[in-house]
Amino acid sequence: MSRAMSDKFQKLLGDLTVQYMTDVQELRDENLKLKSENDCLKDGAALEGHTPVPAKRANGDFKFRHMDSFSTRGQLTHCSRLANFLRSDTYELFVGFIILMNVCVMAAVLQVQGTELGYSLGYPGYSEPSGGSQEASKVCAVLDLLCLSLFTVDIILRAAVLRTLFFKAPLNCVDLLVVLSALIEVLGHGFMDPFFIRMLRLVKFGRAFRAMQISKVSHSLKILGKCITASVGMLFWSLCLLCVIQCIGGMMLSILVRPFMEDPEIDPAVRRVVFRYYGTFSGSMLTIFEVLFANSSIPARILVDNVSEWFSLWFIIYRCL
Repeated sequence: MSRAMSDKFQKLLGDLTVQYMTDVQELRDENLKLKSENDCLKDGAALEGHTPVPAKRANGDFKFRHMDSFSTRGQLTHCSRLANFLRSDTYELFVGFIILMNVCVMAAVLQVQGTELGYSLGYPGYSEPSGGSQEASKVCAVLDLLCLSLFTVDIILRAAVLRTLFFKAPLNCVDLLVVLSALIEVLGHGFMDPFFIRMLRLVKFGRAFRAMQISKVSHSLKILGKCITASVGMLFWSLCLLCVIQCIGGMMLSILVRPFMEDPEIDPAVRRVVFRYYGTFSGSMLTIFEVLFANSSIPARILVDNVSEWFSLWFIIYRCL
């Protein structure tokens, strides 16, 4: 009975925690919206302050003044509504769909280019590209330009409406950098260095950071993001400790098999195989990371079959720990 009540209490506590985090996020979003409206109102007040107003006016001028003030208020309301829409969940979902489409286009381009490269290298299983692959390349190029146009319009629209708030968000600066690099790639494709063009294409993957904004829409992704953010320090030091352990393990194996690799009485072919995996620090580090990620059969068998069976005990203990 007490255990059932404890489970119910833990479940209730978890639900309350989730609700609290959701309310905090909603309050933050509302604060951002109010800040945007305040900036718009300040801009409108500054515009009105620079307008000279005479001391005495006729009744008609007084009416026109009220009409102008109503028009200014309407423009400010329209500006705040547009700013709220650009930061809404619906707009983020729309941009996320465009990002997904752009990723699919990039994958299709790589597939077509890889097929052509495989045929040129004479790799088995790749035939001569047909006319359909050329048409697919043209379609992918058009879709890529369409995505670039949409992203450019998105950047211009958000920068014009949000103004200073746009540059206060780091992800918006990343979006701006990605769009500028894509425009440079398109405009300088004919006369720029191909290596520099490839580097600019790699910048496109920075657009994936924009997909992180979709977490505001999904409650589960929002909770997951908050948990990851809260445990960044712990994850960093855990990875540092793991890297130190990997370095120690790799150097231990390299030192233990050094006499075997230096023995001239052993077959040179066998020594070369052992040297490939454990001869240098970089090679032993790569080997030990392969062992960590469930690819321990080949590195372990090389030492067990050629050097000593006692190395099997080392690998068993390492894998269990």
